[in-house]
Amino acid sequence: DVYYELCEQLRTYLIDQVKNFNPSKDIIDKYIKDLVRPDYYLSEREKLEYATFLNRYNDARKVTIVSFNYTDVIDKCLDIYNSERRLPTTGITYQLRIIEKIHGTLGTPYLLMGVNDEKQIDNPEFAKDEDVLDYLVKPRSNFEIGTRIDERFTTYTNEAHLIVTMGLSFGETDKVWWKTIGDRLKRDNSLIILLFVFEQNLPTDERRRQPIKRRVKRDFLTKWGINKENQFAFESRIYVCVGSGLFSPNVHIYQDDRKGL
Repeated sequence: DVYYELCEQLRTYLIDQVKNFNPSKDIIDKYIKDLVRPDYYLSEREKLEYATFLNRYNDARKVTIVSFNYTDVIDKCLDIYNSERRLPTTGITYQLRIIEKIHGTLGTPYLLMGVNDEKQIDNPEFAKDEDVLDYLVKPRSNFEIGTRIDERFTTYTNEAHLIVTMGLSFGETDKVWWKTIGDRLKRDNSLIILLFVFEQNLPTDERRRQPIKRRVKRDFLTKWGINKENQFAFESRIYVCVGSGLFSPNVHIYQDDRKGL
């Protein structure tokens, strides 16, 4: 009962927040452009490397969005952008395949809240209680609910040439998901990963940001089970953007190119 009460309180709060979400067309334009062109926030050298990587794949870019958010804000933005949910081309065709919600949505009977596994439950009685585990262990909940989102996430990850994470901390309670990404990185040396990370009080000199970027890379590589001796071999396939202004309505970086939206 307490669990359901918490879920419903969260649902009520988020529904109220979504009702107040009424962005302007300019904000929507920037949001969608950020979604399909994250490379705008890379350095000039990184942009060239990114373009060289994408040129290996001449067909339409198929985009799968996996959201860890409960709301339908992404859906709402796409619907406002255009009713057919067509993504901007800017010389390249982007095809939106699907939007998946890992933790459920405000419109489903369930919201997933909890931990990654029973080892993260401090109460020893709860950690042994099958009924409690059905609710508190998120991968188990997904399995019991039977949506097969866990299987689809693995399929998306294994098919991807590029994985972009935006605003995700990948904490211990979502270990199953970032472990899936790490396993793919270790198996496929052609996979590229872009990590957008929020950091406060960043220095403006890019050279002073490099230690932060290295720390972010190595923290993720450690999470993915890659020991320090072998991390250097993977670092060149991970790009880190910190304090980029991604999805910020007050940061416009596209200049004249924004007309192509």
